[in-house]
Amino acid sequence: QAPAPMSFAAVDSFTRLIVLLMKSDDKVQVLTRALSAISQELLRDCERRGREFNQRPYFRMLLNLLMDVSAPDPQFEQANVQLLSTFCNTFHTCNPRRAPNFAFAWLELISNRMFMPKLLTIKGQRGWPMFQRLLVQLLYFLEPYLRRVQLNDSTRLLYKGTVRTLLVL
Repeated sequence: QAPAPMSFAAVDSFTRLIVLLMKSDDKVQVLTRALSAISQELLRDCERRGREFNQRPYFRMLLNLLMDVSAPDPQFEQANVQLLSTFCNTFHTCNPRRAPNFAFAWLELISNRMFMPKLLTIKGQRGWPMFQRLLVQLLYFLEPYLRRVQLNDSTRLLYKGTVRTLLVL
């Protein structure tokens, strides 16, 4: 029997609320507080549940926020660099070394078309050091697995995703 599909209605509503709050108040401060709360709970949940950790709701929350903030909106365009920097800090906090069960979602988020290209095209190449820090964290996470000659299927898949991200650069 196939598992019942997950409903993300609550997650989607929560992220819409955050975006509405961002439009009515200090965008960067609201996003910083929201992402801080999400990342703290993600790390606690990952540690508490171990192998039973479900990355999908957290991935959905972060992706929804990333998509909403990156969408063409004059209210967000002024603070674009600060908002992307806030996401970088969150991804730094939730890196695979701290939340290994979130590694696949994390790689998808940092290589997402709404994040990586926008970060790397910031004027003056100011986004490159931020993205470099994320890539270094990913490589530090993969390093002990890559030292072994034989990779298991999940590590091989994460490695392929990493190589594809590097090839895009």
